[in-house]
Amino acid sequence: EEPKHEDTSNQVHINRAPVLTLWVTVVAQRQGFNRSEALTYGKFVSAMFAQSKGKALGLFKEKHGTKEEKQERKRMDEGLGVEHVQGFGRMEIPTLRGEDGNRLAVIQGETQDAKYVE
Repeated sequence: EEPKHEDTSNQVHINRAPVLTLWVTVVAQRQGFNRSEALTYGKFVSAMFAQSKGKALGLFKEKHGTKEEKQERKRMDEGLGVEHVQGFGRMEIPTLRGEDGNRLAVIQGETQDAKYVE
């Protein structure tokens, strides 16, 4: 007997990254952050979840920094003025203040720009 194929013509496939970004943005705004800050936090959380899934699937290698490397990174962050925003459970989002005073998320050493998240 031939296997039955499900009709997928009526299915909608949704990329979860933009949905997660939007959800985190809304939650952050309800927690009192402005739109620019919230959008960059959504981008950060979405990127962290994508990275985590990639590691779980074996697509990315897991980076285990030494204690010294982690301390050096912390010193570098402090020197740059990186502040951590606590939110969304136990997650800490690294941020830098923009020219307008907003605390924008930092991903891989780069401050995120809200206009590229929208």
